[in-house]
Amino acid sequence: MSSELESLRGQLESALEYYYGPNTEAQRRAEIEEALIGLRSREDVLELVLHCCEHSSSAHVQWMCLSTLSHVVLHAAAPWASLSVEHRVEYFWKVWALMKERTGMGRAVVCEYVHALGGMAQGGLWPEALPSLFDELHALVFSERAAVGVEPAVLIFSRMLAELHTPPPSVFVNTATAVRSALVAMLPDIFALLARIMEHAGGNKMDDDTSVACECLDCLRQVFSWAPLSDAVLSPEVLDLLFRYLERPNEEESVKACGCVNELLTRTHMPQTEAASQFLLRVCTGMTSLLHGLSNAQDLDPQYTSEVIAFLSAFMAGHFKRVELDPSFPLLDLLAALYLFTFAHTDVSAFVACLEVWDVFLDSIVTQESAAERYSGGLMSLAAKIMERSLFHTNQEALSELADMDALLAFDPAESEFEEVVGGGVRTLSKVLAVLPGECVPEVASLFHSALSRFNAALPELDAARQQPAHAMAALDLCTALRMMASAASYFAVSFEEWFEPASEFLTSLTQLGQAAVDARLHSATAFPLLLSCCAELYGAVRAYSVWLGEGQQRWAAGGAGAPPIERIHQHAHLLCACITPALSVTVPSAVSLPAARALLSLGGAVDLYECSAVLEVLRVGGPFARVGAAEEEDGAAFVRAMARSELSLIWIEAMTTIVLSPKQKG
Repeated sequence: MSSELESLRGQLESALEYYYGPNTEAQRRAEIEEALIGLRSREDVLELVLHCCEHSSSAHVQWMCLSTLSHVVLHAAAPWASLSVEHRVEYFWKVWALMKERTGMGRAVVCEYVHALGGMAQGGLWPEALPSLFDELHALVFSERAAVGVEPAVLIFSRMLAELHTPPPSVFVNTATAVRSALVAMLPDIFALLARIMEHAGGNKMDDDTSVACECLDCLRQVFSWAPLSDAVLSPEVLDLLFRYLERPNEEESVKACGCVNELLTRTHMPQTEAASQFLLRVCTGMTSLLHGLSNAQDLDPQYTSEVIAFLSAFMAGHFKRVELDPSFPLLDLLAALYLFTFAHTDVSAFVACLEVWDVFLDSIVTQESAAERYSGGLMSLAAKIMERSLFHTNQEALSELADMDALLAFDPAESEFEEVVGGGVRTLSKVLAVLPGECVPEVASLFHSALSRFNAALPELDAARQQPAHAMAALDLCTALRMMASAASYFAVSFEEWFEPASEFLTSLTQLGQAAVDARLHSATAFPLLLSCCAELYGAVRAYSVWLGEGQQRWAAGGAGAPPIERIHQHAHLLCACITPALSVTVPSAVSLPAARALLSLGGAVDLYECSAVLEVLRVGGPFARVGAAEEEDGAAFVRAMARSELSLIWIEAMTTIVLSPKQKG
């Protein structure tokens, strides 16, 4: 038998040397692969693997034999399935002994040894043997007589834990449960071992230039993904270890450490224990200190910044409500540090991601009556800073870097980093408005009127023949201000009676702007993109305030003092309608005509427009298709226009149906 195995070993070495040769043909390689796969079905495959691993110095033979063994074990093939538990354990330790002698063959071979050993441990029905395995792992790292160095030993440790806690389908559920239970009992020792490794050899490099510390942190993250959140997992020692690496920006280890904390914070259930509360407290204080340090750092690695922001988001989303009212948690300090961090750097993706963290926070407090008093000062500072960051008037240098200023007049903000900044700012500002409408709305209104004034001053110069970036900036700022004011409309409706006069003032400004757009034909096909964007945002704001008119008067009628001011509401509606209807034509670019049609639909649903002169005039001349001539129909772009007309037609018909079937007409 031994001579036969030795003969097979020789054949394997020759075949694999030929297989990896530079001149081997693809067909011949396929034949060798088929022959190697056939080894899995041999009755003596287990003996063959042991013999080859013990006597062959070829890394290719070692890897192939171990790969074959892993397949046999993980698929519970006959040679392995027929072994008793005692013989499986015996075979495991034989392979283990060979692994300790072969770690100099490189990472690929070590990984394949670990993969095979992990498979045997999973399916060996012997969770009670795990303590002995841990002792062996410990000896691999620290024993003076250890045959391997710390780097391959850590790799073994990491891979073994990964294999053990994810058993294959062939392993019975009760066995997998027993293995995990055994691992859970060993967690304090596992953490202590990893901490000791990182302390003494964390800077050592693995074969692929990954540090030992990174491998240990990967190992921790594996454990955190499944281990019960016990006192051992949430211990101060573990968190302190992670924060020591977290506080080293731009290092690979810091990114890994942040991922470990995120793994814990995103678990679905944090237990109601003292250890868990202390863990969250240490996370809160640690984050506060970390953010203060990072706010003064330069050139942060984007991946590290992304992980830190994910860390903050996980804490806000999963744990803020639990700790908010606990006086021992320095939440105001954390929010102040987050504010500094949000506006400390110019990176667009980081800024927008920070705004998303604020969104999570604001969503969690929007229904709290005491939130306005507790957070008003900080939130007003946040709102003011967002408005400052979002306008060229106050942030020209930074925003100019997000666009080619030489081509700004043809610049479409919807396809740029500029839109990321402004869109994120408007979204977060709308959430601040929900918490502090009384304090925030006047500031937003003031910003709008200032932007409108600058736009009106630049309007005579806004044409394609006299391209001036400063004038285009005024148009972009107006677009931003319109979006901000549109976001305030829903909060006006909550207290319609209280907010009617401020909202009416804004509606008057909207109608004046709309009339100026009509007079200057800003929505014509010859207008350049920024003016079309202004018109589109104008009609978006009109649509928001049309909804406000409808919802608000209904709420006032239901619970307000006296009757709603119907006459003034109708006056506003008719003036808005006069600004909308000139844009309802297929001769107007769809980027403007479609928002205008949607605005009319919303306005018709809010107020009776059946006798509105502007609507009657559009109906009289034949609707949005009245000015389409035969020559235009022969244009080569007719198909594209037809698609836009189809959508415009549907919205137009729906709007007219809504207007004709208004409550007054139904009566």
